[in-house]
Amino acid sequence: MSSKAPPKLYRHHLAPSDPCRPILDAALRVLRPHIPTSIPLYRRLQFGRFFPNSLLFTNLDLGATSTPIDTHASNGTDAGSKQTGHHPHEEPWLIAFVDRTCRPETEVWIFGSWENSPPASSSSPTARQEEWQTIDNLVAELVEACRDLPVPRSLHQDILDAQQSQQREAGDMDAALTKTPNPFASARLPTIQLWGAIHTTTASVLQRLDVLAETSKVNETAANHTFIFDVPSLAPPAPLPEGLEWGGGEKGALCSRTE
Repeated sequence: MSSKAPPKLYRHHLAPSDPCRPILDAALRVLRPHIPTSIPLYRRLQFGRFFPNSLLFTNLDLGATSTPIDTHASNGTDAGSKQTGHHPHEEPWLIAFVDRTCRPETEVWIFGSWENSPPASSSSPTARQEEWQTIDNLVAELVEACRDLPVPRSLHQDILDAQQSQQREAGDMDAALTKTPNPFASARLPTIQLWGAIHTTTASVLQRLDVLAETSKVNETAANHTFIFDVPSLAPPAPLPEGLEWGGGEKGALCSRTE
């Protein structure tokens, strides 16, 4: 009888109360040196609203009691509590915020160490391939953990109900059967998750794992609601409050999560 390898990911419950503060502070300390690449997740944790189903997943030791993930357990049942093992930062690591309460809005925010420091091209092809395989395995474990989570009532249930009514009236209850797929038709399906602000390197990992929807393939396009304004006709911007000043942006960092 073969023994199962211990889980790599641990989950922390981010209750909307003070007890989760040490975990958040530890996660922010890890993410801060990787700004601006890590800023989507950093800001989500720093200013985000947390609900009973808000979770933080990581393979790092954040210095608090956490729950090891058993990816073979159904519905995200906790496998027990223990102190996390130490994961050296030299190894690939990730931190992810997950809350299925938010659907159909973004349910998963993730930052992985490879987004700032991808496997070195100077290493041997075999070593580089092994590093990416380790990263793929880590992300795959996160995908499985998210897949097995129970699906709570949505914070935006009225939107999901309205979408379902529209689909029913249109006679299009199964988007997979339509001749022209509707990229928004799957938003009401609990088996579909929206991962937001995904870095290009992580998007490539998800593509290798074959878990992306057809409208989310890397280097492909999907419908995007965008408001377009006639800039010359806009009112002059209000001055910044005292103590604030405009800064510059990094085009590469922006494009890595938007293209």
